[in-house]
Amino acid sequence: MLQWTLFAATEIEPPLIRYLHAKGIPFGEIDAESAALQLKKILAEFAHLESGLTTPFLLGEAFTVADLNVASVLVWAKIGHLDLSSFPKMSAWLESCFQRPAYQKLRENLAKNWQSPPH
Repeated sequence: MLQWTLFAATEIEPPLIRYLHAKGIPFGEIDAESAALQLKKILAEFAHLESGLTTPFLLGEAFTVADLNVASVLVWAKIGHLDLSSFPKMSAWLESCFQRPAYQKLRENLAKNWQSPPH
């Protein structure tokens, strides 16, 4: 659990946030060169995650806090409209995380309080 959590927090989240900022999300200032560099880093980490998904969830057959933590970081990829089609196992896993009742309830609550909830 700790390994996946730290992987998401240290290897995926920093370049993902830098990528979003370079794409102008939310500040509107676009830096295409930086975005391309960050995207290259992100895709390498997504490939690592893709290869690690050998079971329905990160640690086996059941959803755990590892899945929660990693999916919480990857929601930024959905917000940034990153194309995840090259990572079918990761995409399916992430979608299964987003279909969980607790996440659906979060989206409903966000929709009530903000204009644009995350995907």
